Amino acid sequence: MKLVDEFARLSGLTLNVKKSKAMWLRKWEKKRRNPLNLKWMCIAACISGVYVSCKNSKNNKLNFRLKIRGMQTNLDIWRARNLTLFGIAMIIKSLGLKIVRFFSSLSLVLRTANK
Repeated sequence: MKLVDEFARLSGLTLNVKKSKAMWLRKWEKKRRNPLNLKWMCIAACISGVYVSCKNSKNNKLNFRLKIRGMQTNLDIWRARNLTLFGIAMIIKSLGLKIVRFFSSLSLVLRTANK
C-alpha cells in the first residue's frame, strides 16, 4: 500500500479501497487473513480480458482452453463456406492470428507474474 500511496501522491489518482478487491496468489493462496481493509477473494477475476485466479489450472482453463474452443468454433463456421485459398488465408489471419498474439502476450504476463 506504500507503493499505491506514493503513486497517488505523484499522479493525483487514488485507490478506492471500498471498491477494490485483492487476491492471494501462489504460496499465499491458503491465507485467510484480510489485511489492508480490502475485500479478499479467490474466485477468478477478469482484468482486461485476462482471467486471474488463485489456481493455475483455473487460469489455464479460462485463458487458454476456452479461447481455443472459441477460435475453433469460429473457424468451423467459416469452413462450411466454399472459400478460395485466398479467402481461407484471410480468415485464418484475421481470426486465428489475433488469438495467437493474445496467447503469446498472455503467456509472457503469466510467466512474469509467477516468478
